[in-house]
Amino acid sequence: MTMNETLKKAKEGDESAKMAIIEMYKMMVYKIASKYYSSFLDINDLVQEGMIGILEAIEKYDDTRKASFCTVAHIYITKCIKRAVDSNSGGGGI
Repeated sequence: MTMNETLKKAKEGDESAKMAIIEMYKMMVYKIASKYYSSFLDINDLVQEGMIGILEAIEKYDDTRKASFCTVAHIYITKCIKRAVDSNSGGGGI
């Protein structure tokens, strides 16, 4: 199964396809999470937020655009991890 086929199935709600994509991108999540790790946040919490980012990327990915899924995944993983860091640092919010 190609990546595009896996993404299509994941977008349609296929849980095994979503898990396959998460498995493919988990090293990216760990790498990004390690950049934002600090003493007041647990690395596992950051990784969990990054996994949520992968799920958001699956939902938002549009294969008619020029960006690859890898690029979209990186953006959403980073966004979710940064949001967790900001909300736990007291630096962001209303």
